[in-house]
Amino acid sequence: MEQQKPKYSKSLQRHIVTCPHCGADALDHMTSCPKCKGVLEPQGYSPILNSPAQKKVKKILSIILYAIAAVLLVLIVYERFIK
Repeated sequence: MEQQKPKYSKSLQRHIVTCPHCGADALDHMTSCPKCKGVLEPQGYSPILNSPAQKKVKKILSIILYAIAAVLLVLIVYERFIK
């Protein structure tokens, strides 16, 4: 007798939930069923809250990233055209 292959890999099986509306398989982070489009309650993660502290950190990190990009751009232009 042949063994059936599992429908999903072991690492994916723990993230599969059954849709309460149609019984289809869906991932635990989905907000709607891919088959019937019914509303699902996401599980397995908590949404990131946009607190003022998080917004401040994002703003500071983006400023630092743009500054690094500008410095690299200046260095590239200097190396290419000045030397």
